[in-house]
Amino acid sequence: MPDNLYLAEVWGGCLGPALPDGTRLWVDPDKPIEPLDLCTIVLRKDGGPWSRFMDAAWREATGNDDAPNCMAKIFLGQGASDGREMYLFGQLSPPCIGVVAADEIEAMHAVVGSAGHGEIDVCNGEAEREAFELIAWCRSKSASRPSARNGGRRR
Repeated sequence: MPDNLYLAEVWGGCLGPALPDGTRLWVDPDKPIEPLDLCTIVLRKDGGPWSRFMDAAWREATGNDDAPNCMAKIFLGQGASDGREMYLFGQLSPPCIGVVAADEIEAMHAVVGSAGHGEIDVCNGEAEREAFELIAWCRSKSASRPSARNGGRRR
């Protein structure tokens, strides 16, 4: 195994039953991250909305204030808004997409496996496949934007 790998531990269930609380992930800081890859995101403390969310969720779940500043998500892509670089990430439970500004991120690294389990398949069940397809939709070149005429709703 390369010397640069490190372990990160997963808590919170946002990637479904494939990565239960306590799963240890092998992370490679030198591997490029491609769309739909699993990655870890180390947030800057007090860096923005995600950092505050992580602090509040940890406090509610554990009753203490020593929240970790790292999360595992599915990388979906990047872009810019008002000159600010942004990243899109997805999770499976519940299936949703989040946006994190680049200046709120301390580090972002590719997940290359799970300690003791090798390769990770986050789509190992029907519900996980369905959730993955929902979040992966934003990567599809054929995805269309909702029409402004009907308020974004299909009829």
